[in-house]
Amino acid sequence: FREVVAQMDEAMASIIKSRIERTDGLAESVREDMIQILRENFYALFAKKRVDPWLDETTLYTTTAGLRSLEAELKDLIENQIPANSRAIGEAAALGDLSENSEWKYAVEERTKLQGRQAKVQDDMTKARVIHPEEVSIDVVNIGTKVTLRRLADGGQIDVSILGPWDTDLPRRRYSYQTAMAQSLLGQPVGGSASLRLEGDETEYEIVNIEAAEF
Repeated sequence: FREVVAQMDEAMASIIKSRIERTDGLAESVREDMIQILRENFYALFAKKRVDPWLDETTLYTTTAGLRSLEAELKDLIENQIPANSRAIGEAAALGDLSENSEWKYAVEERTKLQGRQAKVQDDMTKARVIHPEEVSIDVVNIGTKVTLRRLADGGQIDVSILGPWDTDLPRRRYSYQTAMAQSLLGQPVGGSASLRLEGDETEYEIVNIEAAEF
């Protein structure tokens, strides 16, 4: 690994650093050794200003369940939806005169949407990083936290969980960290406040407790 790193430029080293940090299968001691070798050769990669995880555009944080739902969607696209669309295109083409064939045009448009969705899901999966409950910092509102909010107007309290983009469950008040509501809370400590639209109304809430969410 040292020999390979010695031949890298900084751009490649940055990619390798990101891969090492995201790979769950590495033993912690191996991960630390590899990161240290990168640090020795490319100190600038580690000297840059730390980016809060919810602002990191190169990574999508998710729970294991969220990632599995994305994998299931990709499997369904590849094994069911896209093949079914291909059959629909063939059947519509068999009707003849494609210039006046609305079924064929619709099926072709649907193919473009499905292919675009497949590309998006595959890209998201390369950026996905699974978060674990024991890794969640609760000093401030963070990805993976459950936040107890108190309405300043009447003292009523509600709990919201800030999780990944594929963990959204509105009836259970589980929100993606990418939503505007979550972004208003992220980084704030107990005692912080924000104007939020919850339960149909926008009002001021105070953060009264932060703990790890249930994954």
